[in-house]
Amino acid sequence: MGCGDIASKNENLIFPAAMKAAKNADATIILGGLDLSVEAESLDREYLLLPGYQSQLINQLAKIAKGPVILVIMSAGGIDISLILLLRKMRTSKLSFDSEPIH
Repeated sequence: MGCGDIASKNENLIFPAAMKAAKNADATIILGGLDLSVEAESLDREYLLLPGYQSQLINQLAKIAKGPVILVIMSAGGIDISLILLLRKMRTSKLSFDSEPIH
């Protein structure tokens, strides 16, 4: 319902359904991170932020969610989520990092 893929470049299609679901859900689970298109042995990332509109989506969902927000980040490398945590005082009941990229 959120970003269709890791790059999530089509801003017009990613938010409405996710926002509606978060408004009505008892809890919101957000799965984000990197896949092998941006994270692999032969690739070097230029920055540590989540790609595409993932940070924006996370912040907007956290703001509108009716219940607690559970954020799961999947990545084999480091991810800077400080902007997410600073910009939105998330009602996060769980923050989980998985050491495997999304397949």
